[in-house]
Amino acid sequence: MEVSFATMIYMVVNFLLLVAILWYALYRPLGNLLRAREERIKNDIESAANDRAEAERLRKEYEAKMVQLKRDVHDAIEKARWQGEQERDEIIAKAKEEASAVIQRAMKQIEDERHQAWHDLKDETVELAMLAASKMLGRIIEEEDQRRMFEEFIQSVRVEKTGEPNAAQ
Repeated sequence: MEVSFATMIYMVVNFLLLVAILWYALYRPLGNLLRAREERIKNDIESAANDRAEAERLRKEYEAKMVQLKRDVHDAIEKARWQGEQERDEIIAKAKEEASAVIQRAMKQIEDERHQAWHDLKDETVELAMLAASKMLGRIIEEEDQRRMFEEFIQSVRVEKTGEPNAAQ
């Protein structure tokens, strides 16, 4: 087999022509395709990084909101507790005031009834003393005499009980 120089040049030119055609037909579009893909991947990576940063920002924001919400709930609970204690104290104070007023009214009523009983006893004692004295004397004593005798009797009882001639009734 003999290879001639012209065949060899023909083959080299043919090979170079084939390489040039392939270069223009395949390598450039393939290069453009690879560059476009590289650019898309780079953009996707940047977008993912941005999305991750945004997600992290939102997570921090939501955590801050949760902390604030917990603080607000705690404050609301404390405020409600404080208001409940204030209302309880007011109710207790009002109940004490009402109880004190009831006790004062009862004490006044007892004192009034004691005075009334004292006066009733005094009047009854006067009547009994007058009745006994009139039976002993055999006559009816005048009203003014009855009063004077009663006052003397009460004065003598007072002096015996208290040791003071002018003790309060």
